[in-house]
Amino acid sequence: MPPIRVTWPLRICAVVSGILLSVFVAVSGARGGVLPSFHPTCAYRATHIVVVQTESQEEARFRVLETWKGDKQKDERIVVPGVAKFAKGEMVLFLCRKAGPVGTGEEWESANFSDWRSTVAWIDGDEVSVLQQEKIPGPTHLAPLTYHKTRAEFKKLIFFYLRTERQLAAAKAARDTEERVRILAEIVTGHYDRKDEACVELGRCGQAAVPALRSFIRGPLDHTQKYAIAAMADAGGDSVLSELDAMLQEELAYWKETAPTLKKGWCYTGPEELRIRYGNLFALLHAFKKHPYPPAAQHISEVRDFFRAQPVFEEDKRITRIPDYCDYLFPPEKKDAPDTAEPKGRQP
Repeated sequence: MPPIRVTWPLRICAVVSGILLSVFVAVSGARGGVLPSFHPTCAYRATHIVVVQTESQEEARFRVLETWKGDKQKDERIVVPGVAKFAKGEMVLFLCRKAGPVGTGEEWESANFSDWRSTVAWIDGDEVSVLQQEKIPGPTHLAPLTYHKTRAEFKKLIFFYLRTERQLAAAKAARDTEERVRILAEIVTGHYDRKDEACVELGRCGQAAVPALRSFIRGPLDHTQKYAIAAMADAGGDSVLSELDAMLQEELAYWKETAPTLKKGWCYTGPEELRIRYGNLFALLHAFKKHPYPPAAQHISEVRDFFRAQPVFEEDKRITRIPDYCDYLFPPEKKDAPDTAEPKGRQP
């Protein structure tokens, strides 16, 4: 399979997304909502990530000390007018190269669309500071990172995302299906980001991906399993539906045993196992909507009826209720039945 290429409709979507994000930020700021702040995933959009030393704030000129992403060389000078106002000492810049005369600064834009300060990290000795919004609503301010306190920890964090990006690119470029499955399975089971995206790609690999997905789903509980269930249905098609039906019955048996012990608010205060398995149950139901399997119809009805009879599930309106989701995916077969709206609430 040749490398996946970004076609012009997707490029248009990316531009529109950037415009919409800018509008959202402006509106949110006016209302005191979510404001632009630093997040390490801006490493994905950045074409260049460089550690620089400020040489001239007035001229917005910087000397490259390290390159984490891109083609800049050590001691090379770059001009980035967008950060001139808050340039100070040593910084990590997350940049996007665009069309423009090289060396003038016009070739650079922020990796966070319209906001420059949210794609800069300031380094003072071993302390790393970024733009943060600690409370929503609330202001943003420059403050030291608390979750990755040192320079080395911050670099390791950014390289976690860069390693994920490289691994996904390698998987999409792999022409051999088995090799692509191997790389994607490593993302799903290893220390990587974007596991949901890797599962989608595995779902496109056909039968070759089924053993890896099955092994992961049957392994230790993990929040990514709900994506792997969807991928297994896509990859295996009819050949795996009986197996997924068996999983559905196993989940129902688990909840029949567990439900009597639960109290209202279980989804937020209970052990992580509950949230993972609730999400897996949603994924199994959705798989049978996309891949109909008549023998599973009776088991889906049993799931709907059981959860509907449990007050602990029915009375908590903060989460999406299983019976509502069943009705949404599998509407009652009545000529005069009203259209079933998508259920409200939050899925784990």
